[in-house]
Amino acid sequence: MGRIFIDGGESGSLCLWDFIQLQNATPAISTVQKECGNYSIYIGFGSIKYLRKDISGISTIHFKLHLWIEPSATYSKYIASFWNNNGVQITVMLDTANKVVVRRGDQAGTILGTSIASFPNQTWCLLEGKLVIADSGGIAQIKMDGILEVDFTGDTRNQASDALITNVRLGNPYATSTNGYYVDNFRLDDAEWIGNTRIQAKVVNGAGNSTQFTPSSGQNWENVDEIPPNDADHVSGNANDLLDLYTGSSLIGSVNSIRCVQVQARCNKEGSPTPQNLKLACRTNNTNYLSSSKGISTTTISLSHIWQNNPNTSSPWSIAEVNALEIGQQSAA
Repeated sequence: MGRIFIDGGESGSLCLWDFIQLQNATPAISTVQKECGNYSIYIGFGSIKYLRKDISGISTIHFKLHLWIEPSATYSKYIASFWNNNGVQITVMLDTANKVVVRRGDQAGTILGTSIASFPNQTWCLLEGKLVIADSGGIAQIKMDGILEVDFTGDTRNQASDALITNVRLGNPYATSTNGYYVDNFRLDDAEWIGNTRIQAKVVNGAGNSTQFTPSSGQNWENVDEIPPNDADHVSGNANDLLDLYTGSSLIGSVNSIRCVQVQARCNKEGSPTPQNLKLACRTNNTNYLSSSKGISTTTISLSHIWQNNPNTSSPWSIAEVNALEIGQQSAA
């Protein structure tokens, strides 16, 4: 497999997360600090505030994010925790000295390892991890700016029910205060270390090869180009297999390689329409490719699909292919 989830806030919203637990108005999208692009995710001071992403049950997970820490040594910082359906398996946090601490269980659980180095305040730094949940032979490894700081092998399983991870929580799910920090370029993978990668937004800027949805006004692409999202304008349809495609902006800056492409769509349904699902779409090398069908709700939700390789070539995406890529959606039964 490979990439499971990516989010750097570049949609201008937190719409890709399955649940948001707010406290003191955070987590929140921020423009105050960003490692790249226009946005980051801010986790402020307080307790029980986090973003939750639900995933298929896996026992091995890699995670990666960039951190910018507010200068305070009063409290620890709860960065990410890894749960199954019954409770937490592993918590990754920073102590009051900004050292990484990995615990089996919650914020008071057994310490599996502590980094020698500390993260500096007010500087973007890279945090990566590999976790394998098992009673014996489990793994908890943490890298800070590419240097392995925690390397534990042994019992990493905290829940008796199973050795799976079914959701990941970014932020603080505990009734204990945390200091504030910013997160950018958050990624999950089930196969490999992710490395010092970054997320760029490919922003809709024109009509693509197919325009079969009906715009609320103007041209189709003009109704889906807002960042942050604007639900006041939209495209719609009440038949199966309608396809809308849009051109998008080109990559900027120095890009060495492309690790994946993620297409996002914000959608809902009214009443009992003919199409009950949506497929995310991309068009590359004059050929259309569709994701599997994804259910639509009567409340507005965001859907996403990752193509790790170019589906036309089965090889990693090239810069030219991404720049020429058209993206969109198709209605489905």
